[in-house]
Amino acid sequence: MIRWFLLMVFAVTLAVAVVPAFDAAAAPRTQKVTITMTDFRFTPDKITLTAGTRAEITLMNTGKVEHEFMMHDFLSGAAAGQMGQMAGQGGQMSGKMGQMSGSDMHETWERTSYFKGLPLKVVVGGVETSGRDINELLVAPGARAVVKFTPTRKGSFEIACHLPKHYEQGQKGTITVQ
Repeated sequence: MIRWFLLMVFAVTLAVAVVPAFDAAAAPRTQKVTITMTDFRFTPDKITLTAGTRAEITLMNTGKVEHEFMMHDFLSGAAAGQMGQMAGQGGQMSGKMGQMSGSDMHETWERTSYFKGLPLKVVVGGVETSGRDINELLVAPGARAVVKFTPTRKGSFEIACHLPKHYEQGQKGTITVQ
């Protein structure tokens, strides 16, 4: 009888100890990162995410001006230099790429957006928006936005604020998806 009682106590103890471990393993993991946007930096400016694991990026604008958040492919070599120089000149430059306006540059960044076609949820002021066409976020001074997505494409991608002169003053960084 005592042996049976001890066996039951052991079985219940084992069940209580094992069930939470299985529940924790079954719950999907979320990578949570907070990026502080200031005048004119992202902190941290280097972030690593894991492909296939949900991500939640909280953007906190502690600056005095509005900031933009974009995540896109890095432009290569001379094109990157020309794009940055054009943005600093108010969007007009001629050269190898021809004459390009600020809106043309923005279209290039939107076209290479990491989020293009990716299911995305954005929460601003308690209001959630979702879609596959969200390429950029504008965050007002003192505001907070949360971007929820599951990274799928591996590589290194640029995060940037392309509002006039922000990028040139250093508001850029890198997210690496492994």
